[in-house]
Amino acid sequence: MYHSPGGYAILRPKSLPFIRRWDPGAFVNYYRDLKDFGSFKQANIYIFPIFMWFKDNSFFEATLTPTWQNINFNFSPLGVAIDQGNHRYTRYLLRYNTDQSKKFSLGTRFNFGNFYNGTQNTLTGSLRYAPLPNISFTATYEHNNINGLGLLNEDLEIDLYSANLRLALNPRVQLSSFYQ
Repeated sequence: MYHSPGGYAILRPKSLPFIRRWDPGAFVNYYRDLKDFGSFKQANIYIFPIFMWFKDNSFFEATLTPTWQNINFNFSPLGVAIDQGNHRYTRYLLRYNTDQSKKFSLGTRFNFGNFYNGTQNTLTGSLRYAPLPNISFTATYEHNNINGLGLLNEDLEIDLYSANLRLALNPRVQLSSFYQ
């Protein structure tokens, strides 16, 4: 069972003329085992003190996400065995996008911090081309650097390439393709 209480403020600071809107806030994400309702599974707090749109319609976000997990089953993300028990770690995110309503737009994201018993740094870059309102193509590159993860303290380097094409005949008929 999933719970997600939280909220954010919508601020329009007149003293900072380059900022259109600033929405600081937080959400708590809490998961419980439905079969054993008292059993804690996972929780995190998504804290976003900087979540703002600028006058040129670009966007910047800086967040932190403390996470608590109770793993009571075999768990092997990316083929790396993670020990059972309680895990606590915090992840950080910096994200910037140019104006997504333009024909060409760029996006970048850096996600870093602890990850279970190791660390993970992820750098992502994307380019979006939308020549018409009903056509868009996005190409994305993601590089992951993982260190000291799992029972064997493994190190991994993972690169991921993806492409997405969206075609819309009208709001009800659309084609979306994704290749990774």
